Amino acid sequence: MTGPKRTAPRPLASYELSTWLCPNPDCGLPASSGTHHWDDRGPYQRLSNHALRCPAGHRWTNSTDGG
Repeated sequence: MTGPKRTAPRPLASYELSTWLCPNPDCGLPASSGTHHWDDRGPYQRLSNHALRCPAGHRWTNSTDGG
């Protein structure tokens, strides 16, 4: 039996970053840098993970089931 499979984080392109807005209530700027990777935890458990940063220095993450 093998363990979970995970892709290496890849940098996001500028067109991908523009869709992510900082969740800080005093900010709201689009992300200026970030990465994306997939985490395959088994059947129907493929997670899409983003780690982001805005120009003001705020950092946040977002994970979805990829669906």
